[in-house]
Amino acid sequence: QPDSGLVGVAPEARVLSVPVTDDWGGADADAVAEGITDAVSGGADVVLVGVAVPLGSSGLEAAVDTAVEEDVLVVAPSTAMVQRDAYAAVPATRSEVLGVTATGTEGAPLMPPPATADGRISAPDLSAPGQSVMSLAPGGDGHAVAEGDAVAAAFVAGVAALVRSHDPGLSAAQTAERLVLSAYPDAGAAFGTGFLDPVGALTRQMGPRSGDAVEAEQFALDLPREPTRGRVMAVVGGTALLVTICAVGAAAVRRRRAKAEAAATA
Repeated sequence: QPDSGLVGVAPEARVLSVPVTDDWGGADADAVAEGITDAVSGGADVVLVGVAVPLGSSGLEAAVDTAVEEDVLVVAPSTAMVQRDAYAAVPATRSEVLGVTATGTEGAPLMPPPATADGRISAPDLSAPGQSVMSLAPGGDGHAVAEGDAVAAAFVAGVAALVRSHDPGLSAAQTAERLVLSAYPDAGAAFGTGFLDPVGALTRQMGPRSGDAVEAEQFALDLPREPTRGRVMAVVGGTALLVTICAVGAAAVRRRRAKAEAAATA
C-alpha cells in the first residue's frame, strides 16, 4: 500500500484480490476453483490460494488444469486443520501446484505432517516463515499478526512473482523448479522440504542434471536494470492481512498477453 512504510518481497506487483470465503470465513473446493478461474481470467501470472480446504472437486481440478495451460503458477498451503487433525490441503496435492508449509520462529515445522484421506503423508514442496508474521490490517490499530501455511504460501507467491519478473522467459513450471532447487536443503527436513531462499532463487546458477557438458544456466541479479511492469499476482481467498503480505509481487511483461495482442493486430 502506498505510503504504508511496508516494503514487500517484490513491491512492483499488481495484486488482484479474489474473495471466495463466506461470511464466516469458510470456503470449499468449488469456491476456490471459481476464484482460481477468475484470477486466471483477470490476467494473474501467480495465484496464491489463501485458504486451505481438505477435500477437492472436479471443478477445482479443472481450474488448476486451466491455470497450467495458461502458464500461471498456483501456490497453495499444504495443510488444512480439521478438528485439530492435519490433512493435506487441495490443490497443493497436485504436482503442478507449489505446496507450502509454515515454519515457526525457531525454524521448526509449525504444522504437523499433513495426511491424505487414505492416511498417506503428503510432503510439501517448500517451507517458509509462517509464525508471528505482522502486517497491515483494516481494523484496530492497523496491524495484525497471523500464522499458518497460508501465510507461508504468501511469501512463496511473492518470491515467485519476483523471479518471474526478473526473468520473464521462465515458465510457471520452471519458476517453481527454481524456487525448490534453490531452497535451503536442511530446513523443513521433517517433511523433506527446503526452506525458501529468495536471494538464492535470483542468484544461484542451476547447472545440468546429467553428466552432459552443458553450460550452466546463468541467473544473476542485475540490480541496475529497471524491471518491466505488468506482472500480476492474485490472492484467492484469505484475509486483508494476506493481501498485504502478498503485495510483494513483481514486474514483468506477461508473455501470453503480448502474444494475444500480436495475434489481434496480425
